Amino acid sequence: MTTTQIGMQGGTIQMISHGLIVFALFYIVDIIEERTKSRQLSELGGIRNVAPVLATVFTIVMLASVALPFTSGFVGEFLLINSLVKFNMVLGVLAGLTTIFGAIYMFRAFQKTMLGETRTITKVFADLTVREKTVLYPVVALILIIGIYPASVLDWSAPAVDHILRIAKNLTFTTY
Repeated sequence: MTTTQIGMQGGTIQMISHGLIVFALFYIVDIIEERTKSRQLSELGGIRNVAPVLATVFTIVMLASVALPFTSGFVGEFLLINSLVKFNMVLGVLAGLTTIFGAIYMFRAFQKTMLGETRTITKVFADLTVREKTVLYPVVALILIIGIYPASVLDWSAPAVDHILRIAKNLTFTTY
């Protein structure tokens, strides 16, 4: 993160977004492991055939994780990479590459768990319960709200970011 308004705002949104996305991903992994008693991708598959609501929620969270536009993940990534490119083009390109590598990882995990033929351990996989929906739906809503209307966070965090930047501007560092 650069010490610019855009970089600091991007870092703020990215931290909030990351918290939402990682929470949802770990919760989904826990649901899958609880129902299948397995964490091995090679044993899973076809969950979307028997649990379409879970597959839809996982899709939205996964796409936010890979910074798809209109998700909170995109807003943070865009602002951070924008500030990095302005600071140093090479660093900006490297940061962009990490997004691509993350997308490859997430798409592979989605493919192995949700797509393909339903496996023996996923044939009786139950879709989301009311309790699980109560946890995941608000998280998905926040991911989409921040992605569609990022001003909801940017306006809220701007005074704090401005204050931090003013303090940082007045600091002098002494080397010993």
